[in-house]
Amino acid sequence: MKLYRLGLLSVALTTTLFGGAANADEMSSGSINHDIKFGGVIIGALPEWHWVLPTLITRIDLEQGAATNASGVNTWDILENHKNPLHLLEGYMDATTPGIPFNNLSPLISYVQGGATVTTTTTGGLVTLPLEAEANDGTKGTLKLTITPVLLASNGAPAGGTLTVQPMPNQIASPDTAVPIIYNAALTKLETKLGDVTGATGTTYVNTELNGSYLDNGQDSANPVIAGYASGITAGELSFTDAITPTMWKSVFTVQVAYN
Repeated sequence: MKLYRLGLLSVALTTTLFGGAANADEMSSGSINHDIKFGGVIIGALPEWHWVLPTLITRIDLEQGAATNASGVNTWDILENHKNPLHLLEGYMDATTPGIPFNNLSPLISYVQGGATVTTTTTGGLVTLPLEAEANDGTKGTLKLTITPVLLASNGAPAGGTLTVQPMPNQIASPDTAVPIIYNAALTKLETKLGDVTGATGTTYVNTELNGSYLDNGQDSANPVIAGYASGITAGELSFTDAITPTMWKSVFTVQVAYN
């Protein structure tokens, strides 16, 4: 199940007033005859994010004997047999239009289970997501996931056809080397809109964080901005009391996206 809380988008008409206002005490007849000109640009739609969950159902099989036991609780490493992160949420942002203030482009990712928003903690760019799990006999357990998100955005005009891409702040350091699979997924999503930036034929990554408000509402840029996002599950622990021997388990949660 997926739920995206998306901001409302609309056609924008920007108007600009040209010329000075008529000065009434310069008009000897007491009348006013002065042009007031309005102009602007009309864009087909405001830029927005496009999201996808690569896998809605992920099967993770575990071995009974692979659990570690402590204080009456069995705990499994759910990624023990997975060499790579499990892809979670991916998305790309339409190119912005210079002169049009940003609106609903700074994503805020949250997670819901059982109708309630799950409280996460973030340390060093790693998001810890504590969830409830359920065994086939109805016994409740826990599933603790570590999610690593990567959000990249372009900065400036293309130089020689190359567009500079930088990470947003409060993420894992050097995502290109720390989590290359997730980084490459985010970059691939960003490059989906590369053709919408005039003169851009490729990208180069600069490992310098952008300002935290770079994509916030009301911001603007002299050059088109494109962005890409990807997140993956990079660690996970499943726990049940050792009083039971589950043969199946499940955990269901919803991903939500709001905007800043």
